[in-house]
Order: sequence, then C-alpha cells, then structure tokens
Amino acid sequence: MIQLHSDEVLDLLENISELSSKTDKENLIREYWENRLFKMVLCSSLDPFITFGMNKLPKTSHFGDEEFSRETLELLQNLRDRLLTGNAAKDAVKNELERLTPKSSELLSRIIKRNLKAGFSESTVNKVFPNTIYVFKNMLAHPFDDYCHEIEWPAFAEIKEDGVRGFCLENKSHEYVSRNGLPLYANEELKAQSEILMSCWRKEFVEDADCLMVIDSEMVEASDDFNDSVSGARKKGGTKTMQIKVIDILTQNEFDSRKSRLVYSERREKMKDFFFKYGEQFPRISLTDAVSIQNEAHAREYFKRVHDSGKEGLIVKVPNGLWEGKRSKNWLKMKGLIDKDLVVKELVPGEEGKEFEHLMGAAICDYENSKGKTVEVRIGGGWSIEERAQHWANYHDEPVTYYSKKGNETIEHVIEPNGEMLVGQVIQVHAHEETKDGSLRHPRYIKIRTDKSAEDGQGC
Repeated sequence: MIQLHSDEVLDLLENISELSSKTDKENLIREYWENRLFKMVLCSSLDPFITFGMNKLPKTSHFGDEEFSRETLELLQNLRDRLLTGNAAKDAVKNELERLTPKSSELLSRIIKRNLKAGFSESTVNKVFPNTIYVFKNMLAHPFDDYCHEIEWPAFAEIKEDGVRGFCLENKSHEYVSRNGLPLYANEELKAQSEILMSCWRKEFVEDADCLMVIDSEMVEASDDFNDSVSGARKKGGTKTMQIKVIDILTQNEFDSRKSRLVYSERREKMKDFFFKYGEQFPRISLTDAVSIQNEAHAREYFKRVHDSGKEGLIVKVPNGLWEGKRSKNWLKMKGLIDKDLVVKELVPGEEGKEFEHLMGAAICDYENSKGKTVEVRIGGGWSIEERAQHWANYHDEPVTYYSKKGNETIEHVIEPNGEMLVGQVIQVHAHEETKDGSLRHPRYIKIRTDKSAEDGQGC
C-alpha cells in the first residue's frame, strides 16, 4: 500500500486535475485507492449524505507546519455528526486550519466545502470501484412535446407545485434532502407529521414492520411563492409555514432499487384513500392534485387553465408507469415559457472540479426585465458538450479537448477554433418565468438566431 500524508494527497489531487484523459484519472485513482487517507478524502467529499454544516470557512491569519492527525479526523467526524456547530465549529476549524501546513489546510478546506477541484465526480470513483459512493437518484420528467405522441390515453395530470423538490428519508431521522441529496430543512412539527405519515402508511400497506419509508414531495411555502419556498427549505430549523405536497410514497427498497412495485394508477388510488383516512393526523402534508386527461388536446387545454391561474405547470403521468430513479417517459412536464432573444456579451468556464471545467460553462447576457431594468443573466443550460467545446475553442482561439464514452471505450475529441465567435451573436433563450428580482428563472439556450443581427436582440 502506498503511504501518503495530507500534503501528498493534495499534490495527488492536483496531478489528477491536470490530466485531461478520464482514463488517466481513473488509473491514478485506482493506483492510490488503498491509501486510507486518500480514500477517506474522496468518500467524504463526494458522498451526498456526508456534510459538515459549514458553507463558509473562517478566515485564517497564518499557517502551521503540521499535517493531518487523529485530531483532524475527529474534527471532521464531529462536524459530520453535528457535535460541533455554530461558533464552536468555526473556532475549531479555524484553529485546525492554522495548525496545518498550507497544503494540508487547503485539503481540509476542500473536504469541508465538498469540492476537491480535481475534475472528477462520484461516477468516476464508482466506475473504478463500483457502488463505493452512494449516488442519489430520483425520478425526473421529459418535456411533454418530446413524447406526448407515445402516450396511450387517458392519462393523469398532476399540478406541478412551484416549490422545492424534497425527499423525506426515514433512515435519516425524517430529515428532508434535495433532488441531489443535499440537506433541506423542515421544523420539528413538520418532521413529526412526516413520521406519523410513514408510520400510518407502514401499518396500512407494508407487511414488514421494520421497512423504512421515503416521501417524494414538493416543499411549498404558504405564500406559494417560489423564492419563499427556496428560502424556507434552506433555512436551518425550517419554518412554521412550510407545506408538503406529496408526489409519491415509497419503501426504502423501492427507492434504492430505483423502481416502484406498483404502477402509477394503483399507487395514486392507494394514496388518495390513505389521505382521506389519515390526513387529519398530518395537516401540513397533503397529496398533489391530479385529474384524468383524455387526450393531448385536453392536456393542453387543462395546462392553459392551470398556468393562467398562476401555477407553474403540469406533470402528465402514464397510468401503467412505474416510479423510476431516472429521467423517465412515464412523467412528461408541461411548463409555461418566456421566449427571449439575447445578445451574448461574455463566456465563462464551467465550475471548477465539474464536468465542464475546461469547456464553456455559460454565456453571459443582459436582459431587460418587465420593470425596464437591465440585469445580467447566466445561460448555462441547453448547450451540447460539442457546442461547449467549440465555443470555448473559438473564444480563446486555441484547441479544446473533451472526452465521450462509447460502451467501455473513452474517445478523445480535439476541437480546433473555426473563427465563429459566439460573443456578439443573438441567441434564443427560454426561461420558466421572471423572478421577483427581475432576472430569469432557469434560462436555457435554444439556438443561435442567425436570422437576427445584434441590434435585434436585448443587451446589444
């Protein structure tokens, strides 16, 4: 086994980050995997259920000359278990950062912030050593227009609540987490009601008394405002006004296997009967509204009524569809859109340590909102990896390399600049809505408007 100290682990991560080949990254991870410290660093930083309760690290005034010790590992464990919180946690972390060498201090910072800055993710580790790091998967919808022609009508349509997707996990003491497995917050009353719901469901429908449950839901503030819901779900300790709109109720086994036992129509009927019988015991938790939809025209007419009433949209659900832990054609989303033509003024790289780190991460545009004010928006979604590489190569006038997979083969792609600059061009952008502060919510690139000059777009 190769021995590594904390300074050397940081050096190794830097070496991995400089490699452009995914295969080379995997080989280095494989070579050093048996080192206990290296393995701990990767698992602690990449597992979605390991968090340290600190978004911002305390400022330090100096460095020391020591590397990781047993005390460092105990500090991380205490942060993880929330035995250290608030000012006590800040003081302990500050003291440790100042005790360590510059390299070891940087390594500790990356672990606590859960960002290794090494250009790989949990999927890379799991490819080398399958199932090492838990990957939080949940069900997501495809756009309605992409697959509506495949639906065997009638179907169901659930109103899409304008909230935050949240999963209540019984194996995490009824805590709520996001669609990415990151912590969300419900107050003690709401967690207690979630516990009652799970207990009643288990008594009513589950033979195994020890079976753990998962609630798939939207967390919605009483104001029914998206920004309020986001703030409430992220507020430590939760709020008294947060409501839970249940999408589905699953056993832990179903959630982990990423497939429900029953089809949607059967699950929906069980949930309707269940909430009718037990709903008074958990008044802050209710079932999402749903109606039967006869055909595509009916779906579009109903969507217009729902959207005009102020709701975000619909999720059309196939009656014989299973809950699946992936993006599935069993769910099709219908949302209202803002359609704008914007002029690109700048390109920025992808997030450090993530998939697009060395490619274009987003285009920056100016948007004139409904209040007549101009705000800067970041258009990060909608681009293919080929487009990200080509635009980045053109922006810097130098070749860009990226990798794709074909079966078990890793393919290297080198993209040469072609002189077609994105900056200054008009792009079509779709967004869900204008936010309270006048920006665009979830803006997404659609296409370059080659039929328009910069003078025709906003932000010229």
